[in-house]
Formats: sequence, structure tokens, C-alpha cells
Amino acid sequence: MNILISPISEITAHPFLLIFFILLIFLLYSFKQYSLKHSEKKFIKKFLKKYFKIDESKVLTHTEFEKIIDKTLINYFFALLICFFIGFGIGDGNFLSKRIKNGDLKFEKYGQTLTFNSGEKKEIYLVNTNSLYYFYVVKGQKTVEISPIGTIQSIAKNK
Repeated sequence: MNILISPISEITAHPFLLIFFILLIFLLYSFKQYSLKHSEKKFIKKFLKKYFKIDESKVLTHTEFEKIIDKTLINYFFALLICFFIGFGIGDGNFLSKRIKNGDLKFEKYGQTLTFNSGEKKEIYLVNTNSLYYFYVVKGQKTVEISPIGTIQSIAKNK
């Protein structure tokens, strides 16, 4: 379930991603509309020849042309989306890794106190969570620790 919801939560959590996603859909839709209205343009015919091996002199019906454009734009959309999320994940992970190595995590502002079922408390920087585990860095350490949700009694934000 996390795999299905994760991209949606990433898009809505960051305003930049939401704007990028909306802009991407708008641009692809605009390109489709432009291509359908101006199918005789030279660059569109070159595009069809290069990617679909369709001769520039061949006359396509409006329906055939629309199917080709739809298929192409859907493939481009998903390729861009996958590349964007992979790049965003790698970049975000590298940034967090450098902050952990340099000890630049802001425990005072973003830190939390983790209380285990045994009563033990740790001051942590919460990296991420999923439906089964908490991923966190304990104050003063430079490694990410993982704890199952069932072993944790509460998490309180530091003030």
C-alpha cells in the first residue's frame, strides 16, 4: 500500500512537486493539441519519421495520428515521472546523508523524543516512516536506526 500512496504523498507534500506535476500535464496536453491542429508541420512529420518510422509523405487519418500522439505522450509522461522521482529520491537521500555525516541535523527545531514500550527514551531526528518501521537518527550518532512500530509507545515533538 505504501508503494501506491508514496508518489501521491510526495507530490502533495512539496509545493514544487505539485506545481511541476501540474505544469507537466499542461505542457503535454498543449503539445498534443498543437500537434493535432498542425499535423502538417515539418518538425512533427520528422518526429513521426524518427520515432515511428512513418514516411513524411504518408497521409495519416486524424484518428491514426491522434492514437500515435496519445501513445507517445503517455510514454513520455511516465518516463519523465519515473526519472523525476528517481532523481528526487537520489538527491534527497544524498542531501540527508551529507547532513548526517556532518552532524548538521537540527534536533532543536525538528527533533522528537521517542519513547519505547520498555520506557527508554531517545532524542531523535525522524528521517521517515512507513507502515511497519520508523527510520531515525539518535542525537549524537551518525547512523540511521530502524525500529518496528510495535516497539514504540509514543513520539513527541521537542519544544
